[in-house]
Amino acid sequence: MQEIGYVIMDALDHTLLVNINYWRDGHYYDLECYINQVSSDQKQLKIEHKGGEME
Repeated sequence: MQEIGYVIMDALDHTLLVNINYWRDGHYYDLECYINQVSSDQKQLKIEHKGGEME
């Protein structure tokens, strides 16, 4: 978990493109995006897709 935190903070600090693999509704999904904000108290990331869409 600590290594994931390092990668997330490095991507946030240096505007690096990251690949996120996640599980939802019984399937794995891959997402290529930028990290815009980290909310550690809510355990959430605010991301920007390559096309500019925010999530």
